[in-house]
Amino acid sequence: MLMTAYLTVVSYLSAAALVPAPAPDGPDHPKAPGDTIPWRQPAEPAADDAAFPLINEPFFSGGPPALAAYLKNPDWYPAKAVEAGLEGTVHMRFRVLATGRLSDIEVVKSRGPILDKAACTLIERMPRWFPAHRGGMAVSRLYELQITFRLTHPAIYP
Repeated sequence: MLMTAYLTVVSYLSAAALVPAPAPDGPDHPKAPGDTIPWRQPAEPAADDAAFPLINEPFFSGGPPALAAYLKNPDWYPAKAVEAGLEGTVHMRFRVLATGRLSDIEVVKSRGPILDKAACTLIERMPRWFPAHRGGMAVSRLYELQITFRLTHPAIYP
């Protein structure tokens, strides 16, 4: 009984939140046909964060060992960077969508255009990730990743 009353109140409140507010009356605000206030959904709902915390963060298929193996592939190192002796860590940010696809790829901390482009290409070609989950549903989530480009010298490191 108490649960039914609670759900009824919550459903009325959520329905009331979707109704646009009426336009103010007066000479400064004439009413025109179709004059409504658009309803916008927030990019990441803050209210759900407290009610439904994340069950898991997004992760690469196979976990951290598989991600490390993927990043260590020498094919990702650009030939121009090897010739120039460029090394460093590029800090990247991207969004893991609810489908597992990656979007909104951007460089947060640059190490030069050659390494930045290689890091972007590396992320663009990644396989799908497992998305974050909140309240039993897959959700979109930002993720930051550091990609380190390091030259290895066979004579020094067997």
